[in-house]
Amino acid sequence: MVAVLEKIVLKNFSVGGTCDLFHHGVTQDCLHNYSFEFQVGNLYGVVGEFGNGGAALSCGLTGNTDFYEGRIYIDDKEETISNIIKNSWYVGYDLYGSHNPFRRKTIKEQIEAGVRATHCELSAKTIQDMFYVSEERVGRNIKKISGERWKASIAIGYAYGKKIFCYPWMNSRDVEHLKEQMAKNIKILIDNKCVVVLPTTKEENVMKTSTRYNIMYLN
Repeated sequence: MVAVLEKIVLKNFSVGGTCDLFHHGVTQDCLHNYSFEFQVGNLYGVVGEFGNGGAALSCGLTGNTDFYEGRIYIDDKEETISNIIKNSWYVGYDLYGSHNPFRRKTIKEQIEAGVRATHCELSAKTIQDMFYVSEERVGRNIKKISGERWKASIAIGYAYGKKIFCYPWMNSRDVEHLKEQMAKNIKILIDNKCVVVLPTTKEENVMKTSTRYNIMYLN
């Protein structure tokens, strides 16, 4: 992890490969030669149609694509993609990502492990409650909790001290269905000086999740 993270700049950034969109399946996506600036404490809506590169951006920033090109700066110092990945989290995944271990630790076990690993001042129960993960679901495998998967994933990433939270590409129906839990969790993340990236189809979808947002268009 970098000691301080305030700003991330991507210059002439390209990324692509396989993207896990969960109930939309696994697809190929590519983002070619875009530049971005992200500052902590902000939500960034990356607006574009499916296939315009939003899925690839989220997957690439979290180390879940096959290739990347471009220059990366963290707090004005040039860094490698590995330093972004160490600080980032793909919303919907747990510690195992796309892998399927023989025994997957429960959400509670993973939050507790994160608190221990980072010497977090907050307890695992406090983080669970912060992100509204129910007692009924916290003792389960993340793949078996339906709509709570997103907030459980964020709770695990937060326990591990991640600062960049990237949602998978979402269409309007996805956001409409999840807007209440997304709004609560995004507020907590940006209040705690994280970067949140939400690739989606329309600016209105971003507006449903926060009043504090920045829009970036993919053409």
